[in-house]
Amino acid sequence: MAKNIYDYIGKKELFRRAQNVSYIELPKIKELVYSKFEGCEWLENEKITIRSQACGT
Repeated sequence: MAKNIYDYIGKKELFRRAQNVSYIELPKIKELVYSKFEGCEWLENEKITIRSQACGT
């Protein structure tokens, strides 16, 4: 059985990229919870969710 290996960009890089493409003001990074699971990662709080998904090799 092949093992899936994912490269995650991490909390700071995900937030930085979202700031670059966002047209709204984002909350502070410390107000967001970072999670990751099988190729997806996200930052969220009760008002906003920022997601990133691995797109294969």
